[in-house]
This record gives sequence, C-alpha cells and structure tokens, in this order.
Amino acid sequence: MRKLLPVILLLSAFPAISQINVTNETNPVILAQKIVGRGLTILNAQFKGGETSAGVFKKTGGNFLLDSGIVLTTGNAKTVPGKLGVNAPASSHLSVTHTPTSQGDADLAFQAGVASVNDACVLEFDFIPQGDSIYVRYIFGSEEYPDFNCSDFNDVFAFLITGPGILGKKNIALVPHPTMAIPVTINTVNNGVPAGPIINCQLPIGSGGPFPQYYID
Repeated sequence: MRKLLPVILLLSAFPAISQINVTNETNPVILAQKIVGRGLTILNAQFKGGETSAGVFKKTGGNFLLDSGIVLTTGNAKTVPGKLGVNAPASSHLSVTHTPTSQGDADLAFQAGVASVNDACVLEFDFIPQGDSIYVRYIFGSEEYPDFNCSDFNDVFAFLITGPGILGKKNIALVPHPTMAIPVTINTVNNGVPAGPIINCQLPIGSGGPFPQYYID
C-alpha cells in the first residue's frame, strides 16, 4: 500500500555554504524535487519565505560535503557563497526582514524552545515513497556563530515529518543522543565556547550540551 508522507522543512538560519553556485528559486515543486529525487510523487508543495530566500545549488569544487541540493535562508540565497569562507566579511549579514515571514513559525519556535522566532523560511510538501525509508543530508549554519553561542539569538533548523504511524509532527533533524530528542540550533551545536550564559546551551539537555563534535568552523 502506498503511503502519503508530508514533509516540512523549516529554517530560521541559513546553511553554511562555500564552493558552490546558487540560483534563486522559490518554486516549491522544484525545491521539493531537488530533495526527494526522481521517481517519487510530489503533492501540495508550498513555500513560505522571501522572494530571494531560497535557491538551488551545485558544487563547483573543493571539499564541500554536498554535490547539489537546495538552500533555505533568512536572506538572499544567491549571495551566500560570496559571504562565507575564509575571506568572508564578518560585519555584513545576509539576514533581511521578510513580510509575512518575519512573523515567524510556531513549529520552529517549539523546536527552539522559545515563544517566537523571526524570518522563518519553510518548505512543505507531501510525497508518496516507493520504499520504507527517507534519508536526507543537510548542513546547518548561521552568521550568529560564534559571537552569539548560548545567547537568546538561537537560530534553529527542523525537518518535520508526518504520516501513517507518526504521532503529530516528528523532527528527524536531531543532535545524536541516546535518550533525548535534541533539535539542531546554535545553542546545541557550536564550538563549545559560550559567548552568553552557558545555561542557555545546557537547557533542556543538561550538562552534556553543547555538542562541539558536530560543529565545523
């Protein structure tokens, strides 16, 4: 029996990307197809974000971990490659306020453990799989690193999935942990050097956080 699985990608930061070429693209069907590949049925694709805040990318060289995919940002996706890397200007931020996305997203706020978030970028779609598994590779990054580690500026990424046998919305983009569901945020994954109160990086996960082993400068 075929199963319909809704997938929601949400971002209030942007992927750390270099050595790639990005083309702005906000067509939700094109973005969804770049994630799931060929041979799957895509339905009800929707995008919420600024007119320049999403795109598709291809690797152009170097040791970047992904060959191709999509970019979801709080700013202009096309300018990401030139802003990041060894010579990137530290004082120039990509983030811009988008309307209505500046009002945030309730699912992202829940993952971040806060009342609200700003400038959410959301891709949502249903798909019918041919198999019984889903595998997605992603990179999370933020211009808030490392100056706002353990601060209230806690950018967050989530990959939410619903469907048969799943209660509510399940976030499958988590920090590896044997007993807790820990979302991917600045305060859970960073270089281990707190710029704000260390308690912000430890709640609700306790003394094990943050997790610098998953952070790449």
